[in-house]
Amino acid sequence: MDKRVQFDFEIDFSNGGGIQGQDFRLDIEGDDISDEELAEYIVRDMRLLMVGNVRILNKQIITEPHKRPQPKSQWLYHLVPARLGMVTGEATPEEVETVSRHSAYFQDLTAKGVMILMGRTQNNDESTFGIAIFEAEDESAARRIMEQDPAVMGVVMRAKLYPYKIALMRK
Repeated sequence: MDKRVQFDFEIDFSNGGGIQGQDFRLDIEGDDISDEELAEYIVRDMRLLMVGNVRILNKQIITEPHKRPQPKSQWLYHLVPARLGMVTGEATPEEVETVSRHSAYFQDLTAKGVMILMGRTQNNDESTFGIAIFEAEDESAARRIMEQDPAVMGVVMRAKLYPYKIALMRK
């Protein structure tokens, strides 16, 4: 069952002033959260600066569905050219057009906040491949994104989908 914490808080700022909240609610993982963790979460989540003292008051854990949207899962699809000539300078006009639509598709997904990154190896031999890392609600949504890629639809590239999770990424 989803757990939330309901509480009051008082935050003093080091440069003077402060803010208060009553009956504030936040989604939590697990069955409890310490006052220190809660204070850190509030400050980080509200992006507060110059924070002095934080007091948590009247804290109680309640059972209630989480309100924030859950993070989407990450997916990777691996792409290989269906025909090696496509990357060795022997692409047909149809392949060039399809790859152009493929690039536009990725640009659109990036603008919509779906695509995290995409790219390809820079070798032009049988080991060349590309990857696309993106977010989707679930596997069927991820599969639709991959299958609607113009390069996959046009059979210019073959693709395979994998569940994925970025573990570390520089800013």
